[in-house]
Amino acid sequence: MKKLIINNKIEYSAEKAIKQGNNIKLIGVIDEEGNSIGNLTFPNISNMGKFRLEEGQEWDLSEEDEQALYQLDLDFRLSMLELGGRI
Repeated sequence: MKKLIINNKIEYSAEKAIKQGNNIKLIGVIDEEGNSIGNLTFPNISNMGKFRLEEGQEWDLSEEDEQALYQLDLDFRLSMLELGGRI
């Protein structure tokens, strides 16, 4: 679980926290009682410094970025096989 902290006061827990440009999207947000409340989006943030993840956490990749990385890895592996290498 990721914990997004806003202004050092408001906290949201979510399965994924994605930051793209000046937007933040939380996927699978859980309320304080443990109930799923869906997804939250914070668009067009003017001061990103007010938004942070709990210490030690990192932002997740968007689905598009994950797919692009998967494709690059697959292309690399296929190239290695074509050159007679082992994976």
